[in-house]
Amino acid sequence: MKLIAFRKRDPHMRFQLTPTNLVAYSLLGLAAVVSFALPDSLTPSGVSASPATAKANTIRLPGTVWDFKKGHADFPGVNGSGHHAGNLAFTLDASDRPEFTGAGYKVGAQWYDKNSNPIPPHLFGDPNAIKLASASAPSIDKDAFFDTWDSGKGAYNAITNKGAAPSLTTGATMPTITLPNIGGSTGVASYKLICTLNANLHCSSFSTEQSTILSISGHRTIVCDGDFVTGKLTQILILPNSSLKLYVGGQLKINQTSQVNMNTWVPSRCRIYCTSDKTVEINQSNQVCAQIIAPKATMHLAQNDHFYGTFVGNSMDLDQSTGFHHDGAGLYDICNNQVKDTKGSSSGAAKGAITAKATFAQWYADTMGTNLSGRHTIDLVDNGSGVYEYLDDAFYPIDGLLFGNEGQKHNNYFTYSIRTTFTYNACGGQFFEFQGTDDAWLFINGDLAMDLGGIVPGTQQHVEMDRMNLTDGQMYTFDFFYAQRQSGMAIFRMRTNLPLVGDTSVAAVSAGFD
Repeated sequence: MKLIAFRKRDPHMRFQLTPTNLVAYSLLGLAAVVSFALPDSLTPSGVSASPATAKANTIRLPGTVWDFKKGHADFPGVNGSGHHAGNLAFTLDASDRPEFTGAGYKVGAQWYDKNSNPIPPHLFGDPNAIKLASASAPSIDKDAFFDTWDSGKGAYNAITNKGAAPSLTTGATMPTITLPNIGGSTGVASYKLICTLNANLHCSSFSTEQSTILSISGHRTIVCDGDFVTGKLTQILILPNSSLKLYVGGQLKINQTSQVNMNTWVPSRCRIYCTSDKTVEINQSNQVCAQIIAPKATMHLAQNDHFYGTFVGNSMDLDQSTGFHHDGAGLYDICNNQVKDTKGSSSGAAKGAITAKATFAQWYADTMGTNLSGRHTIDLVDNGSGVYEYLDDAFYPIDGLLFGNEGQKHNNYFTYSIRTTFTYNACGGQFFEFQGTDDAWLFINGDLAMDLGGIVPGTQQHVEMDRMNLTDGQMYTFDFFYAQRQSGMAIFRMRTNLPLVGDTSVAAVSAGFD
């Protein structure tokens, strides 16, 4: 156990108040610097584990707890009963804390994945929706085709495999793209004639000459720091048992009469990630079958071009006689498993009993006169199947401590955060699951992954890492935030198979006032 204190370091004290905080503590009758011993961990229900001697089958996660007095604007959470979502920004702020926006709603019915696990509403996979960052509708010429098809039924066909126009979500939050680490750049990559790519490639730019046939053999990744340009009449073929992930830092430009992945009619076998704001240009009589993610860029189909698949990006511009054919059955996760979610419902705008952005900003930050903070560690124990659990139906880690119980049986009003890391194993079935009585949010790599706002008796949520647009073998941050805002129940049940690594640098107590 790492012992941290302030002013005077005492190996027997895990928590100390600082002289500069004495004014705030005077209401408690404290006249001098005193110390308390915070419990390292509670014993999970049905699990026996010694906090002092974490075993090999235990993941120890240190975190910070902030205590609030009854009467704070958000504690208790009056009128916050039920599950509320959408009230936080989709990314952490510059201080790695969640940010309240107040644009949320009360959940009427939960969203579910195909395995009947409740999932975050914002991660719902709607096969018929196109997400665009721009608040404006795309530009679609009157002679352009804008429809749907089902890749599960084979090739697009205007008679037997064609559907109505897809729905559009404008002003949508875009995913974050993380580049894979596949080694240093080998410089300019240029291909001609008939050739095969049978190894991963990191290049400064990529081009093909006219009439090139490039075959992709195996599951390949290309990272192109600059432009990716095909010459006239180029064909990029995805061979059986193969796929392509392409990351483009410059402009993606598919030139005249070229074809990309048109031999498979399976868009998920060609995933293209564009990180710049340069236009995705598909220019004159081309055919492309792919899934394109371009958060800052606009897709432009110029003339007689046809795109088959899915697009997530800034906007779209469909010129004369072009065709955008959205794959209504082509929503797949990174492991090519088809996503079949069940849509939930909302019951109107609601803030989840959070007063304002300013009051929420106090939840996970030392605020003189408003909260007191300390260290608390939980131990997740392997249940024998590789799933680590912390199961507590009476989660009161600071009873009698900090501001004290204020005349109640327990110290009920507090927040708790854990920052840790893990390495992503693509298609390894990695997940995180939480069930609790009050607010809980999870951010992966700074992006919102779990959204359980409100005073929520028993609500559960399940997050699959394969949905988070991560890169195999990369390390990511894991930021968990919890709040206890009621006096009736304190359920805290956490389950995961992620290889979490605790961050022992978490401050022990109100460091901002030392």
